[in-house]
Amino acid sequence: MSTHSRSKVGKDKLRRKGVKSACPPRYAQTDAHPNDLNLDETHSSDVRLGENGVLVLNHNFEPLNICAVRRGLVLMYLGRAEVIRFSERTLSSIDEEHLVPSVLRLYEQVKRPTPQLKISRKSILARDDFMCQYCSSKSNLTSDHVFPRHRGGETTGENVDCCCLKRNN
Repeated sequence: MSTHSRSKVGKDKLRRKGVKSACPPRYAQTDAHPNDLNLDETHSSDVRLGENGVLVLNHNFEPLNICAVRRGLVLMYLGRAEVIRFSERTLSSIDEEHLVPSVLRLYEQVKRPTPQLKISRKSILARDDFMCQYCSSKSNLTSDHVFPRHRGGETTGENVDCCCLKRNN
């Protein structure tokens, strides 16, 4: 079966549902429709992105965020993103109906800042394997500033470590 006949069958199916245009003209020229992609649908019953928002992927398919459907449509029509998957919802205009995208991939890579880890007691204990760094005890653990705060020591990952109550005093 050729790709041309497959896309014709898909168009007939959409026409029976009352949808006049499946996608903007830019995407209508391609042979394969984005919904023809075989993506894993194990979580499709739990998360319905087409109803609540649009998943936006970076150029390397890294998830960036979930934006509103309106913002997703703007990204698509401005040519800044390509549609990976359409949802079942349609959006009606005066003349025709359009399928709403549920997953978009940006054409250009967006540089994201490296997330800064927050220093907390729990993260310090996990980093030090829930063990005192001085005697290897695993009971009565606290966090200790190596260079004390009253002498100008900061609460950073390099200055805070895990120790038992006996060694902290």
